[in-house]
Amino acid sequence: SVIQRIKPRRILDIGSGGGFLLSEIASSNRTGMAIGIDRDYLCLRVASSRIRLHGGSAAVYGADAKKLPFLDASFDCITSNFAIWHMEGYQAVLAEIARVLRPGGSFVACEMDHNFLIWNASKQANQRLAKSFGLYAKVGSVIRHLRRLGFKPKHLRRCKAGVMSW
Repeated sequence: SVIQRIKPRRILDIGSGGGFLLSEIASSNRTGMAIGIDRDYLCLRVASSRIRLHGGSAAVYGADAKKLPFLDASFDCITSNFAIWHMEGYQAVLAEIARVLRPGGSFVACEMDHNFLIWNASKQANQRLAKSFGLYAKVGSVIRHLRRLGFKPKHLRRCKAGVMSW
């Protein structure tokens, strides 16, 4: 719904994976262009299939989010669905997002909030999860870095998934 309010013409989805978000964007953004990138080519094949099944149109490319193969200010909107926190060197990814996003454009991300662990899991499982979460970027760190890059929050909602719109 956030993306529909923005009404972007050119959208980039970073870390598209199996194309869950990209297929929704592609099927609802009939007047614009949607592109998804991921480093995993198998995931991109799955994303392409999912997009076709949903009746959408989007291009998918194998690319490194730290070195986006696009010109400066190429996109009105950039999305990421649970991907940035997985990326080593997320600061470089955020700098690339700032580079390829047009002035006044929107960055919409849903990222894991590590303050919420699976409460049904055993204490031992929660300890393993907490330890593994230490390997990834924390939402607070991502937010601070976005602000350093000049992003201003348009919508920031804290929930178990952690939704951000910049």
